Amino acid sequence: MDEVSGTLGLLFVDGEDVPVKHKVAARMVVLRDSVTSDGTSLYYTPDEWQAFVLGVKDGEFDDMTAVPVSPQEGELVVAIRDSKDPDGPKLFVSVKAWSELLDRIKAGECELPPDMYEMLDERFR
Repeated sequence: MDEVSGTLGLLFVDGEDVPVKHKVAARMVVLRDSVTSDGTSLYYTPDEWQAFVLGVKDGEFDDMTAVPVSPQEGELVVAIRDSKDPDGPKLFVSVKAWSELLDRIKAGECELPPDMYEMLDERFR
Protein backbone atom coordinates (compact mmCIF):
# COMPACT_ATOMS: atom_id res chain seq x y z
CA MET A 1 0.00 0.00 0.00
CA ASP A 2 1.16 3.51 -0.77
CA GLU A 3 1.75 6.14 1.90
CA VAL A 4 -1.39 7.25 3.76
CA SER A 5 -2.29 10.88 3.13
CA GLY A 6 -3.35 13.11 5.99
CA THR A 7 -4.48 16.05 3.88
CA LEU A 8 -6.18 16.15 0.49
CA GLY A 9 -5.76 18.92 -2.04
CA LEU A 10 -7.60 19.83 -5.22
CA LEU A 11 -6.15 21.34 -8.34
CA PHE A 12 -7.98 22.50 -11.46
CA VAL A 13 -5.66 22.05 -14.45
CA ASP A 14 -5.63 22.15 -18.24
CA GLY A 15 -6.55 18.77 -19.73
CA GLU A 16 -3.36 18.77 -21.79
CA ASP A 17 -1.34 18.55 -18.55
CA VAL A 18 -2.99 15.29 -17.48
CA PRO A 19 -0.95 12.09 -17.98
CA VAL A 20 -4.06 9.87 -18.01
CA LYS A 21 -4.88 9.07 -21.63
CA HIS A 22 -8.29 7.44 -21.15
CA LYS A 23 -9.81 10.75 -20.03
CA VAL A 24 -10.26 13.72 -22.27
CA ALA A 25 -11.46 17.17 -21.20
CA ALA A 26 -10.26 20.71 -21.73
CA ARG A 27 -9.92 21.09 -17.96
CA MET A 28 -9.50 18.43 -15.28
CA VAL A 29 -9.74 18.09 -11.51
CA VAL A 30 -6.76 16.59 -9.68
CA LEU A 31 -7.18 15.05 -6.21
CA ARG A 32 -3.91 14.41 -4.41
CA ASP A 33 -2.06 14.54 -1.12
CA SER A 34 -1.54 18.24 -0.49
CA VAL A 35 1.75 17.66 1.34
CA THR A 36 3.43 15.15 -0.99
CA SER A 37 2.99 16.55 -4.49
CA ASP A 38 4.86 13.63 -6.10
CA GLY A 39 2.52 11.02 -4.61
CA THR A 40 -0.55 9.42 -6.18
CA SER A 41 -2.85 11.77 -8.06
CA LEU A 42 -6.34 10.95 -9.31
CA TYR A 43 -7.78 12.76 -12.32
CA TYR A 44 -11.44 13.56 -12.93
CA THR A 45 -13.32 15.25 -15.74
CA PRO A 46 -15.60 18.10 -14.65
CA ASP A 47 -18.65 15.81 -15.10
CA GLU A 48 -17.07 13.08 -12.95
CA TRP A 49 -16.13 15.57 -10.21
CA GLN A 50 -19.56 17.18 -10.22
CA ALA A 51 -21.24 13.76 -9.97
CA PHE A 52 -19.00 13.00 -6.96
CA VAL A 53 -19.80 16.37 -5.33
CA LEU A 54 -23.55 15.83 -5.82
CA GLY A 55 -23.22 12.33 -4.33
CA VAL A 56 -21.34 13.69 -1.31
CA LYS A 57 -24.01 16.32 -0.75
CA ASP A 58 -26.66 13.55 -0.91
CA GLY A 59 -24.78 11.57 1.76
CA GLU A 60 -23.76 8.70 -0.54
CA PHE A 61 -20.24 8.51 0.92
CA ASP A 62 -20.88 9.21 4.61
CA ASP A 63 -20.66 5.55 5.63
CA MET A 64 -17.35 4.95 3.87
CA THR A 65 -15.30 6.50 6.65
CA ALA A 66 -15.14 3.23 8.59
CA VAL A 67 -14.83 0.65 5.80
CA PRO A 68 -11.22 -0.12 4.78
CA VAL A 69 -8.55 -1.13 7.26
CA SER A 70 -4.83 -0.62 6.73
CA PRO A 71 -2.34 -3.38 7.43
CA GLN A 72 -0.24 -0.66 9.09
CA GLU A 73 -0.93 -1.23 12.79
CA GLY A 74 -4.69 -1.47 12.27
CA GLU A 75 -4.97 2.18 11.17
CA LEU A 76 -8.31 2.92 9.54
CA VAL A 77 -7.93 4.33 6.05
CA VAL A 78 -10.06 5.03 3.01
CA ALA A 79 -8.84 3.98 -0.44
CA ILE A 80 -10.00 6.37 -3.17
CA ARG A 81 -9.91 5.25 -6.79
CA ASP A 82 -11.49 6.07 -10.10
CA SER A 83 -14.51 3.78 -10.46
CA LYS A 84 -13.95 3.71 -14.23
CA ASP A 85 -10.37 2.49 -13.73
CA PRO A 86 -10.62 -0.14 -10.94
CA ASP A 87 -7.09 -1.42 -11.55
CA GLY A 88 -5.65 2.09 -11.65
CA PRO A 89 -3.94 4.03 -8.88
CA LYS A 90 -5.44 4.32 -5.42
CA LEU A 91 -5.02 7.21 -3.04
CA PHE A 92 -4.97 6.03 0.58
CA VAL A 93 -6.14 8.66 3.05
CA SER A 94 -6.74 8.77 6.76
CA VAL A 95 -10.33 8.66 7.97
CA LYS A 96 -9.82 12.21 9.24
CA ALA A 97 -8.66 13.44 5.79
CA TRP A 98 -11.64 11.72 4.11
CA SER A 99 -14.09 13.24 6.61
CA GLU A 100 -12.52 16.66 6.14
CA LEU A 101 -12.87 16.38 2.35
CA LEU A 102 -16.54 15.44 2.68
CA ASP A 103 -17.10 18.37 5.06
CA ARG A 104 -15.36 20.78 2.67
CA ILE A 105 -17.49 19.55 -0.23
CA LYS A 106 -20.71 19.85 1.81
CA ALA A 107 -19.71 23.40 2.78
CA GLY A 108 -19.30 24.30 -0.91
CA GLU A 109 -15.52 24.69 -0.73
CA CYS A 110 -14.71 22.26 -3.56
CA GLU A 111 -16.97 23.54 -6.31
CA LEU A 112 -15.78 23.70 -9.88
CA PRO A 113 -14.55 27.11 -11.04
CA PRO A 114 -17.05 28.93 -13.30
CA ASP A 115 -15.21 28.07 -16.53
CA MET A 116 -15.36 24.35 -15.68
CA TYR A 117 -18.96 24.53 -14.47
CA GLU A 118 -19.96 25.86 -17.89
CA MET A 119 -18.53 22.69 -19.49
CA LEU A 120 -20.81 20.37 -17.53
CA ASP A 121 -23.32 18.08 -19.14
CA GLU A 122 -26.87 19.33 -18.46
CA ARG A 123 -27.60 16.48 -16.03
CA PHE A 124 -24.94 17.76 -13.60
CA ARG A 125 -25.98 21.43 -13.49
